[in-house]
Amino acid sequence: MNAFDALHPALQHHIVNSLGWRNLRPLQERAIEWIIAGKHALMLAPTAGGKTEAALFPLFSRMLLEDWSGLSIIYVCPIKAFLNNLNDRLSRYASLIGRRAAVWHGDISQSARKKIISEPPDCLLTTPESIESMLISSRTDNIPLFENLHAVVIDEIHAFAGDDRDWHLLAVLERLTKLAGREMQRIGLSATVGNPKELLDWFAGHCNGDGAVLLDETDCVIAATSALELGIDIGDLDHVIQIDAPSTVSSFLQRLGRTGRRKGKSRNCLFLATSDQGFLQAAALIDLWNSGYVEPVDPPPCPYHVLAQQVLGILLQEKGMGINTWKSWIGRIPVFGAMPKEIVSEILQHMLKTNILSHDQGVLWFGEKGEKIFGFRNFMEICSVFTSPPLYTVKHGRNLIGHVDEITFAGSAENRVILLGGRGWSVSHIDRSKRIAAVEPTKEKGRSRWLGAGPYLSFIFCQAIQMV
Repeated sequence: MNAFDALHPALQHHIVNSLGWRNLRPLQERAIEWIIAGKHALMLAPTAGGKTEAALFPLFSRMLLEDWSGLSIIYVCPIKAFLNNLNDRLSRYASLIGRRAAVWHGDISQSARKKIISEPPDCLLTTPESIESMLISSRTDNIPLFENLHAVVIDEIHAFAGDDRDWHLLAVLERLTKLAGREMQRIGLSATVGNPKELLDWFAGHCNGDGAVLLDETDCVIAATSALELGIDIGDLDHVIQIDAPSTVSSFLQRLGRTGRRKGKSRNCLFLATSDQGFLQAAALIDLWNSGYVEPVDPPPCPYHVLAQQVLGILLQEKGMGINTWKSWIGRIPVFGAMPKEIVSEILQHMLKTNILSHDQGVLWFGEKGEKIFGFRNFMEICSVFTSPPLYTVKHGRNLIGHVDEITFAGSAENRVILLGGRGWSVSHIDRSKRIAAVEPTKEKGRSRWLGAGPYLSFIFCQAIQMV
């Protein structure tokens, strides 16, 4: 009996007849037995290596074999564009077996959200911030919506694990686990990373059940914008061109899997250096790659600010809570559970002292300052652990032209010409309190400015450049 035979017969039929697949890829074959057994997994494969199907086909098989009903699978992605790109494909897969998939993020309509709440899909594609918004929304009855959850798939997991979004993601998953009343099977998908075992331990090491890293395909290369590292499918390419070089081996490998996917073709990348520095970086990058080096992905330590954010989120979700109730929701995550009691107490006391929180007979709620700071837009600012840079809205009359960074209007901004929408605009008025700029079209050349720190080069990468 091969791995494919372990899938539900209906799914087998549609893979062969509806999708026209003659066989599965090695990773997809390997994943079937492990995932059907309900075990946690981190699956590593190049971009376009079939990771999504490797995760979902066995989960859909479990759904049919075990008769899951309601919202059973949450599929988490780091960006909305990725969700939109995946939605059609996952909706088709689900429909083949008589199930539904849907997407939820900040741009979907209220009517679509109401339908998801009233008629939950079997698989929901979303972001961690959107999960948080559902948890704290007064319109969502959390227990009926999430009580049937069995599994979560975290796509492009390396995009979360290097910054504050990692702890936020783990925290909202813990809250979902408690609402579901069962351990959710956790499956992470990623391209090549330097420390896969540590990454698996980070997102599933504290959970009940076995976990494993599933590999098999080789590294390959693609040239693309950084957005395309996150798996947006643009089809099969014959050749790729990289202008200069990315700042990490990981990014280099992320851009891998778009070429040479057809039989008889090989992976390829042509570097075009625009400067001596670009040439040195490309050469150093290739040397590091040839040596087998890939950067590890390490979450930031001591996320006390994420703890404070989660306290506020749980407060809204539960409509009040005891001062230590947060532990029952996210205390199982090692980084939160191991926080020194005196430091946590100091944080909570500071929030009480500054009136961000209030305390009445053992029950916490928002203080006057907390409601003033976070109450805007129904507390939606609490849903995210990071903020976007301040932007100005640019208008010509009533027509929205676009948005620019506030640094564009530093100093005297009137009579300045900015570049937006492919043409020049003369600034006629600035409303700094509302962050709105009124403009008129002009034939003069414009210029807009954006803040940026530039690419970060690691010590090892700098050493490789020095060796070159």
